[in-house]
Order: sequence, then structure tokens, then C-alpha cells
Amino acid sequence: MKTAIRPTLSVRLRAKNQVTIPDEIVQVMGLSVGDRFFAQWEEPGQVVLRKIPKTYAGALAGLWSSLEEIDAGVRELRDSWRDE
Repeated sequence: MKTAIRPTLSVRLRAKNQVTIPDEIVQVMGLSVGDRFFAQWEEPGQVVLRKIPKTYAGALAGLWSSLEEIDAGVRELRDSWRDE
């Protein structure tokens, strides 16, 4: 699978530690005013922004296929506690 080449765009740190995200990135990622981000220092000279989801609804969809599977998973987890 080929990965699309993403251009590196220059930004500047402004007063009050503000950075403007380039329009191209805003449009491609569907960002809007008020979106929130996690800012993480990866290594010296590198900061990564990760968009915080507006909702976590559906985040675990498909993790279990049925209520019976959920019950079995909970039983298995509880049984493992007894073994400790």
C-alpha cells in the first residue's frame, strides 16, 4: 500500500504561544474553530498534535459481537481475579 506524500508546512510560534495551522491541513483534516488537541513532545525538536474526538460514542463499536460475548469476557476477567 502506498502512503501519500504529505508536504511539510512551516508555521511560526506567536505571542501567547499560539500557532496557526495552515489552511491546507485544516481543510484536509476537516478541522474547525473550537477543535481541541493533545500536544505531545515526541523528541527534541518535535511536537505532535492529535485531535481530541468530540465524542467517544461508538469508539468501541465492533469490539464484541454480542451481549453473550460481553458476558463471557466479564466472567473470564472476574475468574482471573480469583486466581491472583
